[in-house]
Amino acid sequence: MINYPKVIDSLVGMAAPMLGLITSMQEQFEYWLRVGSLIVGIAVGLVSLYRVIKK
Repeated sequence: MINYPKVIDSLVGMAAPMLGLITSMQEQFEYWLRVGSLIVGIAVGLVSLYRVIKK
């Protein structure tokens, strides 16, 4: 019933442009990952400092 080669071709056809988009925007993704990790690191540091001061 299901035509598997067409399904595979469709999935590859959808995945290829997405990979191209991710590759072209890799620098921007890296920037947001760095900013996000910095924010998480600062938050963890502040919570740790709060716990040390509270004791």
